[in-house]
Amino acid sequence: MPKIKDFSFYLKDPKSSVPTLINFRMPIPGEKPLKRSIGKMIHPVKWDVADQRPFPAKDKDIKEIDQLIDRIVEIVPLIKSECRRHGRIVSRADVNAALDVILQSKRKDKAEEPGGDMFAGCGAIIAAMREGTVLTPGKSKKKYKPATIKNFEKSVRKIKAFYEKEKLPATFSAVTLETYNSFLSWCHEQDQSDNSIGVFIKCWKRLADVAKSKGWHNNAVFEHQDFAILKEETPDIYLNETKIAAIYKQPVAFEYHGIARDWFVLDCYLGLRISDLGSLDEKSFTGKHFHLVNEKTGATVVIPIHPFVKDVIKKWKGLPPPISEQKLNQYIKIVAKGAKLKHKFIYKITKGGKLHTEVLEEWQMVSSHTCRRSFITNLLKVKKPHPIPHAII
Repeated sequence: MPKIKDFSFYLKDPKSSVPTLINFRMPIPGEKPLKRSIGKMIHPVKWDVADQRPFPAKDKDIKEIDQLIDRIVEIVPLIKSECRRHGRIVSRADVNAALDVILQSKRKDKAEEPGGDMFAGCGAIIAAMREGTVLTPGKSKKKYKPATIKNFEKSVRKIKAFYEKEKLPATFSAVTLETYNSFLSWCHEQDQSDNSIGVFIKCWKRLADVAKSKGWHNNAVFEHQDFAILKEETPDIYLNETKIAAIYKQPVAFEYHGIARDWFVLDCYLGLRISDLGSLDEKSFTGKHFHLVNEKTGATVVIPIHPFVKDVIKKWKGLPPPISEQKLNQYIKIVAKGAKLKHKFIYKITKGGKLHTEVLEEWQMVSSHTCRRSFITNLLKVKKPHPIPHAII
């Protein structure tokens, strides 16, 4: 085996709190040392600095890194032997050519160097989002919400499943419009709705944007107008105050149905986005008004407190117990069905690339989005509406 001084493996950022790239370094006679990523990432706590490889583990990814390092270790003496046979010293071109074969990539300029495995990179970025070291884009620069991070994780799982089925090279640099179109076709085969596909694409584009800012790739396809985020307007219902009251007064068999009901009614009279609803506390309710700084706009929202809201706060001696948006949407339909919300609607949605038309009853269409729509619509319908803060609209 080659001596350690012949070359080395090291982490790009050994102090990183998230997975970082593994680099290869080899001195070249008469030239600057060759430095190159091996296209794999690892968390520093899993890296043995002395042995210059991962600590032993049963993890599949760790085994793949070990095998890749072994292949590079084995190839170095063969390169030197071949050069000696031809009476010359080893050059950067010799080493790079061998690494191109092993890593199945060709090194171009630094800006175009792939950031290793795309999905390892996505995992590192999502971990950084969770820690708050990668923030939302634009001027707001805020920490990502847990629900948004779940969307990123789900999107990456979907994209990875597509890549595994099609056996595509998993690098940001290899993504093309053909990849995008194939992904859309695959999603349609999975009977995904256009809006669900749009979430996957939106997350993919954001991850690619962060990866590009880190110098992991220089692929402009993600910014192409044809690499579009699908979005379809779907019909949303609103509930008038009579129907909201029917839901609030509807008896429930299980406590968690009551929790969903009370959160739902609470938001029908607050009109908050889901991201704001999760940041509520009892201090927001003072006197006759509700106060909150809008998560999206930063504006202060002041809303008169409805009697139903007072009842909910009194019942729970504060806010109801926490509930996920998924569970709220599931349980509120049960409550709304019991409240006999049976008005019929024609519902159209594109799934699997085809337009589907269904006739649904009102209770089937009730969701967390109904709250905000009902709040605004009911305010606009009264003869002398309360002023609606700009941040609400």
